[in-house]
Amino acid sequence: MTTSLSAGWAVVSKQPGTHSDYAILASSRGPCPPAHVKQHVLARSPGNSPLASESGPAGLPWVWFMPVKGDDGDRYLGTVIRKWTDNVDATNRPIATNLFVYVPVEPLLASGCGLADLYTAVRDASLAPDGADPCASARLDLRLQASRGRDANPDLDAAALLAAAAVLDGPVKLRGGPSDLLARLTVLDSIAQLLPAGARVWLSAAAWSDATADPAPRLAFARGGRSGDAVIDLRTGAIEGRALSPTAAEYRRTLVHLRDVRGGAEAVAQHLSRQTATRERSANAALVALNDMDLKRIVLDGARAGSARVADIRRFGLVGLHEYNHDELSVVIGAYGRIATLADLVLDTPILSSLWRYADTEIVAAMARGLCAAPTAESVRRLAALAVECACHRLLVDALSDAQKSDPGALTSSEVVDEIIELAGDPVMQGALAPFIVDAASVAVEVARQVYIVGTPHLVGLAGQLDSATSADSVWLQVSNPLRRTLFDGVLAPTDLDMLWNFGPELVGEALDIVGRKHPAQLPRALDSALPILMRAAGRALPAKLLVSLGDLETSEPRLQAAVDLVLYRQGQAPRRSLSVGSDYRRELIAVAEQAALAESAREHFIHWVVERLDVGWTGAGASPVLDTLWRLTHPQGVYPAGADRVARAIAVDIGKVGFHVLAEPAIDQWLELLERDERIGGQVMLQRIRSLSTPQSVFELAVLLVKARLQRIHDKDLVLALQTAGWFQRQPAVILDLATRVTAEHVRNRVEEPDSFGETLIEVWLGPAGRPGNREGLAEMAEMAQAQLELSKRVAKMLEPHTSGPGWAARTVGKVVKLRSKDEHG
Repeated sequence: MTTSLSAGWAVVSKQPGTHSDYAILASSRGPCPPAHVKQHVLARSPGNSPLASESGPAGLPWVWFMPVKGDDGDRYLGTVIRKWTDNVDATNRPIATNLFVYVPVEPLLASGCGLADLYTAVRDASLAPDGADPCASARLDLRLQASRGRDANPDLDAAALLAAAAVLDGPVKLRGGPSDLLARLTVLDSIAQLLPAGARVWLSAAAWSDATADPAPRLAFARGGRSGDAVIDLRTGAIEGRALSPTAAEYRRTLVHLRDVRGGAEAVAQHLSRQTATRERSANAALVALNDMDLKRIVLDGARAGSARVADIRRFGLVGLHEYNHDELSVVIGAYGRIATLADLVLDTPILSSLWRYADTEIVAAMARGLCAAPTAESVRRLAALAVECACHRLLVDALSDAQKSDPGALTSSEVVDEIIELAGDPVMQGALAPFIVDAASVAVEVARQVYIVGTPHLVGLAGQLDSATSADSVWLQVSNPLRRTLFDGVLAPTDLDMLWNFGPELVGEALDIVGRKHPAQLPRALDSALPILMRAAGRALPAKLLVSLGDLETSEPRLQAAVDLVLYRQGQAPRRSLSVGSDYRRELIAVAEQAALAESAREHFIHWVVERLDVGWTGAGASPVLDTLWRLTHPQGVYPAGADRVARAIAVDIGKVGFHVLAEPAIDQWLELLERDERIGGQVMLQRIRSLSTPQSVFELAVLLVKARLQRIHDKDLVLALQTAGWFQRQPAVILDLATRVTAEHVRNRVEEPDSFGETLIEVWLGPAGRPGNREGLAEMAEMAQAQLELSKRVAKMLEPHTSGPGWAARTVGKVVKLRSKDEHG
């Protein structure tokens, strides 16, 4: 069999007649950089060149082989042929030339070619250096011809078995071999054939090596070995120097056993030629690979018994699997499909690309199972790559369909959907995926979004393909038709909205957004159709994208805007409008809130977000409409109030920022009771109210407020100062006495100790330090009224004495009135 490989190459030599050192005179462009070329050819050569007169195995030409790693990350096997030229340098020394050729390992292993075959191909190759730049020449098209190998020799077989085992432990030197170069390479091949084929990635070998080589080739002909080497005499099969390790010795015994009982040396060699995956420089790994010679039976028996192992099938490899007949392959590949993971499928793509047809149902099931276990974009990409390698896109489509049936949520993540759509962008894959997409809700919806909402140009062709592959009741038509009508006509019927809502509430928001941008005149009608759905769903969490779309909508109709805002408020979102925008909007917000018949907790949540939307300074001039709206929202007719405390706190916070102007607003009265309980401004609100009550008609209200303020521990001097500000101490005696009496009565009602003390304070402040000498008529009037109250109090006290705890308070009151009269008589 002939194999053609693209090979890198280099010629390392000297320019004739010069003092220059050995250098690269010509080479291909990569992938082995110049420094590595010189290292492989010069620094790691099997020794110093002998005299030109040297003949036999030690004389040139020399040939050696080594593993090479290119700067592209791939592995290569390098070959160097060193031979004399007819030229000399400036000191009249003969010049040798080194031809270095390196080929990729993977196709070399697949070719079945050995070292002798590689040497022959390199020796006969025709180089074509670039005339302008010899070190940037084209790569070599190397043609390899696999030979049948050497004739069997029982003595040589024994030595080869020993050498193959020994090279697993360390360097091996061969002694007593043939003089002919090609014959020696054939011996090296016979040894290499007794190792797993993957050993080519680490096995260095030479047709001759002298004692100066450092590092020495792993396997080489030589006169003798160095410390640590195993030296094997090919004539006698004797080993000197390093003995075999226990594992290497077991490897040799196993080789002999398999050769004798499993079909001979040829069968062993064929088995080892398939072990390309065994690439460790390890006697244990080689022994495992060797024992796998019975793997054909083990794999088939395991598949039939339901105990197959993926690792066994993988080790058997593609070449081994081809030894089965059609029925056996169906059993083995079917068993593989029933146990393989996604990682297995990816790793075994070379096997599956050739054999998947023997058990396509099981392979599809394995792909679907892997996708359900790891529903990611990367999984979809890997399965798509597998389908491409198998030249059958149907594998991917069937796997996607099975995964969706097995786990409806497996293909719904955005990354998986985006990956499927990306794959469908390929014209070849598009036709295969279209029948799947039309009924895959998550994918069909996203394609419709991209085409009719986002406007992604390169998916228009896919939409047409889906239209052709669809049925009347497909998901694709159910979602694409409403969006198509929305885009082109601005029409959103209730049935369309219901359909879109079922596929994803955010689609409703995006459809409304299209109408608002492209067909604004149709937006009120579309909103009228959408609001019943939105209102029904507002009690649960809605998608963020839908809320963003609703928040961006603008309509001039207060009824519609209020309804949209109610939905946003209930979702904790801030709509565009606040309560300050106009009476029509406020009226409609109250109406829709009442129509919604919110439960108490929902109403509290709604009020919370309404309050959050209030602007700083909203309690300034003209706040009454907003205050009244808030009152009606928190106190809907016939329903227990909810959220009022939250509004009171908001009023208090804004008062703290802009002052107490709101207390002059008529609508504040309904909030005062709540505001007075506020820890931050309750006292100030009371004082401000006291300052605002300046008419005699407000005596009763003022008395109640004063007592309430004193119960909240507002200091008497602050209350007196507020009364002075309101002008109460300029009033007539009857007004002050009436106020003091009512305050005392409120204290009694609230069971305050010494209930008359603050009333006395009010009268003393009214009298002033000098007893108001300029107002004797006022003093006389107050004294007369006090006397009258005293007489009446005595009678009332006496009448009630049987029903009370005693005359203590009445007696104290009489004493204070007598004191007041004394001031009047001597003032």
